[in-house]
Amino acid sequence: MISLRNIEVRIVAIVSVSLIAHCLHSIAPTTAQAAEVLLSASVVGSTPKTIGYNVAHFAFGSNTESWWQYSGVNGARLWSTPNIVEPPGDDDSGPWGDGVTDESSFLARRASLRADPLNPSYINWNYFEDKFANSPTTGNIVNLDYAMERLRANDIEILATMHRGVNSYPFAATGTQTGYEDRWEHWQHFYAQAFHMGRHYDVQRYQMYNEPDLSENINMSQAEYLERLQLASDAINSALADVNQMFGKTLSAEVHSPVNSNGNKVKAVPGGEPRNDVTGWGELVIDNRYSDLFGNPDPNNEVWQKYTFHLYNKTGSEAGDKLVDVREDVIDVNGGQDTIPIVVGELNVHSAAVFAGMSETLDSPSKLQELGAIFTNYLNNQPDEMYVFKFGQTDNQGGETIKKNGTHYVDNNNAPHNVGGATKGAGVTRLVAKGFKGAKSLLGTPSPSGSGAGELDLSASHDAEAARYYLLANNGNASGSTTLDIDLNAWNIMPGTTVVVEEVSGNLHGEVAHLLTVPASGLLSLDQPSESTWLITIPDGAPRQQVVFGATDDAMVKAGSNANSNFGTSDNLIVKNHPTNAGARNVSFMKFDLGATDTSLIDQAILQVTGEDAISSNGVISHVYGIMDDTWDEDSITWNTAPNLESSSGTVNGIEDNFVEGIGSSASFLGHLTSSSSEDLLQLDITEFLVDHGDQLISLLVAREVRWDGEDVDDSLGSLQIASKERAGNSGPQLLLFLDSTTQPGDFDLDGDVDGFDFLVWQGDGLSHTELTDWETYYGFVPSSLTHSQIVPEPSAILLLALGMVAVPLYR
Repeated sequence: MISLRNIEVRIVAIVSVSLIAHCLHSIAPTTAQAAEVLLSASVVGSTPKTIGYNVAHFAFGSNTESWWQYSGVNGARLWSTPNIVEPPGDDDSGPWGDGVTDESSFLARRASLRADPLNPSYINWNYFEDKFANSPTTGNIVNLDYAMERLRANDIEILATMHRGVNSYPFAATGTQTGYEDRWEHWQHFYAQAFHMGRHYDVQRYQMYNEPDLSENINMSQAEYLERLQLASDAINSALADVNQMFGKTLSAEVHSPVNSNGNKVKAVPGGEPRNDVTGWGELVIDNRYSDLFGNPDPNNEVWQKYTFHLYNKTGSEAGDKLVDVREDVIDVNGGQDTIPIVVGELNVHSAAVFAGMSETLDSPSKLQELGAIFTNYLNNQPDEMYVFKFGQTDNQGGETIKKNGTHYVDNNNAPHNVGGATKGAGVTRLVAKGFKGAKSLLGTPSPSGSGAGELDLSASHDAEAARYYLLANNGNASGSTTLDIDLNAWNIMPGTTVVVEEVSGNLHGEVAHLLTVPASGLLSLDQPSESTWLITIPDGAPRQQVVFGATDDAMVKAGSNANSNFGTSDNLIVKNHPTNAGARNVSFMKFDLGATDTSLIDQAILQVTGEDAISSNGVISHVYGIMDDTWDEDSITWNTAPNLESSSGTVNGIEDNFVEGIGSSASFLGHLTSSSSEDLLQLDITEFLVDHGDQLISLLVAREVRWDGEDVDDSLGSLQIASKERAGNSGPQLLLFLDSTTQPGDFDLDGDVDGFDFLVWQGDGLSHTELTDWETYYGFVPSSLTHSQIVPEPSAILLLALGMVAVPLYR
């Protein structure tokens, strides 16, 4: 009798010993401080529905969209500025007031407009739509329609701030004809904006006024603010109701108020700012929360839904305490009921004015970790939404060249105002959004003990849909690292599970710092650097299957006199730049073939390269892009034939001089690789690109770019040298995939390939004919990183052998 056990299948994985040792180590060096971290599985609430940014530049033809994609946030606070959409002294169609002279004519005009919203005799839609499409806002240069369309295409919800200021749009006295005209134009403006944004972009969140408590608005009384809010709220709710009826949508208005500055102004402060010394801004809006557009009490009409405030220049614990104070005061004023969600509309370590007076930036370890501490303390106190101010370092109106509390470097001087790079503050925000956006389950605050506990800020969440736990760890210890001893048993994490640690610190920009395997004890010990933020991702359920793919192609290309030369056989992939010498500009490419892998099963994907700064000890930050063009190959690619590279022969000292093209269309920014003077394993999570890419060929581009205007990219100051697959003793670039336990169709023994042993499992376990079809379809699948010599019959031959095995007993 012929036994299938005689069929030999030998698979040899080409994975360097150093790579495995680096990825799977779980023992940290001894440090001066340590903390034991106890986790809780108790669900205590929800993480924020929305974690977002205040929008900065977002102009036609820019690369901004790609950087928003990379940020991972799901919210954008966008200023749809009335001064641009309908400037003071202008009117979409005359006469001013549209014939409204009193309350009766106001209500009649309102009813007629709502009965026929698209009738141009009520609203000049050509006027408004032209403004949205073609009149960018100033300060933050935003093409409104373009920005909203691209944000929504990336599932980013918009919070529209329509600050129709009292100084530019004054109201005449109540009860006068001019007063009714002014109030009608106010109502109609908010109706037109909300109708347009709801109709085209499903915008549901709105703010009527930004920071009414500021001294620049001192001539607006609280009573007038309230009147403006009531009119605007009615207009917004009316517009969205009409959009729903006309276009079959189900939008529901969420109006934010009072959107005040500097933290807690819920209650009065006697002897303080004149408009807040008797009635607090919170008291004002809460006491009048249910009223109609003319201020009459109406228990069926909710004027606003979410209480919003801004806060800067506080430590992490101070920020958390302030949120607690705001919530407690809101509950108290609201009759003891905790029914009003709290939103932090602007947050950062410092305001632009305070940042302008210090040398530190959001790249400074002390500031990046403080931002992490602020986030952590907010998360544990459950805001409904929170927005970092702001996305880009735009020009600062206070005399300082840029707003240093912007998290991304931008080109302020040249259209289309591209992004050049991300600060480490952006890296912290990305990790927080990754682990905590979207109303996940917030778990009980992790409890640290030991010598390092006092410098730790911790928060934890669980994403049941993705089957992942997240632990956010912020180490504020400025004098050294801290060993974290984490007990995972409370979360019932299975031994063999791979834990991913992403880090923002003085040395890393959000890359993967560690891959750890959970031991049988469920205890992890790892060393967190000083002044750093970690996001630790821990899958629950069965350990994911790991498959490693080696690069099928890798090559560097050179500009200048070598722009037509091929370097596909080089041992190294060099990434460098130079401000004047084009010949010293190198970009590297790598390609992976996923074969028959079902990308829908990818749980995580980690790029791994061996790299170093072979020139200096400074270290260099390189950008990694995923590109759509897979037609290149390592044997022929040159600078002049490479995808997504412009010709580069001139000076490179500004963002506008960068040579990677197609960012946001055919190239997506994926993250950073930060090198050091010693060769090390560099790792980056590129999961979303693989899942969204749509085919099995994965091409990556790595470049050293000018991140901010004036940055010196001289290669003598640093370059990245990556081991290619041609280097002896090294596997070259690799792609480590973690697949859901269902994994590759036909791989019944879960060893990563589809071969004869899988058929034996199918036969022995009595699996279905559908699964047999899967085995036949994918038979021979082996990850491209594995070389294999095999004596394996064709599927038909194995079937005949199996039938023979079944038939023999019948004839005995």
